[in-house]
Amino acid sequence: MKNVEIPTLVERGAYLYNLGRASDSNLVNIPDTNKNNWYLYPNKKKPLTPGGQTNIIIADSIYQLNLVTIETLVQRMGEIHFDKEIKKKR
Repeated sequence: MKNVEIPTLVERGAYLYNLGRASDSNLVNIPDTNKNNWYLYPNKKKPLTPGGQTNIIIADSIYQLNLVTIETLVQRMGEIHFDKEIKKKR
């Protein structure tokens, strides 16, 4: 039988997990003595996949762009309202 190399880092969705046995758990005690059972543990060093990190960066960029757009809109609306008040006083 050929030995298969099992990766220790697993990507699932936007998160990275470590693959290990029941005895590898640092968070909880898993009372499993079967050596053939594998578990996914959260990766503490780098919890997000590169794709997950990219999505966060893009979402943050879109948010920042919307803030700039809204800020200029508020400034223009303020100028319009300010002009109306000046015209009413005359």
